[in-house]
Amino acid sequence: MKLPSYFLAGVMVLALTGCVLDSSDPAPAAASSAAEPASTPTPTPTPTPTPVVTTYTIGGSVSGLSSGTLVLKNNGTDDLTVTASGAFKFANGVTLNGSYQVTVGTQPGGLICTVSGGSGTNVVTDITSVSVVCGQTVQIAPSTAFPSLGSVAVASDGTVYTCKAFDSTIYRIPPGAATATIIAAGSGITSCASMNLDASDNLYIADDHNRVIWKIAAGANTATALALTSPTFTAPTGVAVDAAGTMYVADTSTHSIYKFVAGSSTGTLLINSLLAPTFLSVDASGNLYVSTGTALGIFKIPAGSSTATLVPGSSGLQAWQTAVDAHGNLFAAGFSDNALYKFAAGGSSASVIPTGSITVGLAEGIAVDAAGNVYFAAESPNQLYEIAAP
Repeated sequence: MKLPSYFLAGVMVLALTGCVLDSSDPAPAAASSAAEPASTPTPTPTPTPTPVVTTYTIGGSVSGLSSGTLVLKNNGTDDLTVTASGAFKFANGVTLNGSYQVTVGTQPGGLICTVSGGSGTNVVTDITSVSVVCGQTVQIAPSTAFPSLGSVAVASDGTVYTCKAFDSTIYRIPPGAATATIIAAGSGITSCASMNLDASDNLYIADDHNRVIWKIAAGANTATALALTSPTFTAPTGVAVDAAGTMYVADTSTHSIYKFVAGSSTGTLLINSLLAPTFLSVDASGNLYVSTGTALGIFKIPAGSSTATLVPGSSGLQAWQTAVDAHGNLFAAGFSDNALYKFAAGGSSASVIPTGSITVGLAEGIAVDAAGNVYFAAESPNQLYEIAAP
């Protein structure tokens, strides 16, 4: 049967209407356009490499170490024991751009070792140039051309003082220094006859030309004349100060020795019975030693006494200045004898102090340090030496 065209049109409308979604129908799931990305794993951190610490060795050579044991130090802590001449090297190195300072910690018995080229900064390579030279005698301030020297004193820290004989030039040499420094220039000193230190390392100078005693405070560069009111000196050539601060002055032309108690400007006559007392030294017990620079010998005035007695074995020796160590051993400079003498505490004779290859020439000044090493100054040019404890 043939359906009318309008009927077919209605059927099509109804069919299309059925395709319209009701608002209550669930929405169709949207098709996924792409797969979800996989999660990225947390990367394992790269470990920080351990910094490479660059170190450089410090060393050099030792010569003249014929006996004994030498202890060297680097930067005050790194110790190295050396028992023979040859190359040496510290066990601990120095870091890049670090510094080093090689010093002697312990001297070998009977020898004195000195270090040259022992310090530096900004290290960028191994150091092999430190030189340590050992010997029985060591020249003090070898880079200074000294004139005739008349006296010497050594402070508790090893600083050495000396002066041109009967002149105004006073020198100070710090421990290990190659060059001496002139101090107290322009202070008014005209004639350094002798010098000595007190327990606080203040330096005293007997000026026989100006007839005064000068004092240079420890570490100072200027000198001050002591305001002593009595007596009036004629030619003060010797001065010494004991542990209590009592000062003794020898006025050679009046044959007198005066005593000034600590803080006093007035002296009292101690003794005037010796012929031309010239130079003085005092020991730890307050005993005073007097020398004349002649063959008359050396005299001892016990602490608290005004009586002088001849030191056994000193008669006939051309003794100039003297010094006493902590053990009571007496040392003397033999001027025209060209020798240095040691009088052992309690002994009855003098022994000549060995000076190695050094020939002593017209020795005037002598001193001794806490270790027993002896220092001497002589009128022969450039004769300022340290000698290993005899």
